[in-house]
Amino acid sequence: MQTRLNTNFSTGAQKPSFGAIKLYGGADDTLKKVLKMEDWKTFQAIAENQKANEYVDMILFGSTNLKKLTGRLIPKEMNMFIKEKNYSQGFFESAINFIEKLSKKADDYAKKVAKTSEVNPDDILNSLK
Repeated sequence: MQTRLNTNFSTGAQKPSFGAIKLYGGADDTLKKVLKMEDWKTFQAIAENQKANEYVDMILFGSTNLKKLTGRLIPKEMNMFIKEKNYSQGFFESAINFIEKLSKKADDYAKKVAKTSEVNPDDILNSLK
């Protein structure tokens, strides 16, 4: 008996976009529902800014029923000192304020990742031998 395992779980909705900002889980639909026309220019500026972030990806997830966003900051290169961080939009917080806040956290997180990438435990341990 021969069985085949289907390893392609792509739903088509998980398309990365905007360089360092990636949209998953219906985030694009949620953004279309909650962002006002003037917010789109702000969102575009944030997306352009995050393209320059070479250490951290900002991932947005949407909830179309609740019209709320969640976000995750993930280092582009994993190391043992840095872990991904999850964030949720506050109850009274607008989507654009949440995205701005997450963008600032991504920039701060990138600085932390840059500092820890300078530390190589193997080099330190080898210098002690």
